[in-house]
Amino acid sequence: MDVVRADLKKWLAEVANVRQHGKTGRRPADVFREEELPALGPLPARCFTPVVWKSARVHQDSHVLFDKRFYSVPWRLVGSAQAGCRLLALRGPPPAQSSSPPSGAAK
Repeated sequence: MDVVRADLKKWLAEVANVRQHGKTGRRPADVFREEELPALGPLPARCFTPVVWKSARVHQDSHVLFDKRFYSVPWRLVGSAQAGCRLLALRGPPPAQSSSPPSGAAK
């Protein structure tokens, strides 16, 4: 894996970042240095955890349905018409939904 990373780093430095872009006619390394680097801010002190809030009906088997998948919840919530669910997006980009809880959501 180290060989692959070294080869990639070399390719970026010698080929990809120094060639002229077809539409802009500029080198990507120059665009980054002149335009993008000055606009970058510091990273936040805390890591961002993508969260999706959703109201869901708790089924008799103590599961809620979200994004065509079932998730288990505490059995005490069975019969709740609207249970607030907080789902962490651990793989891939988070779904395009609100990151704030619905009113009255359980945490």
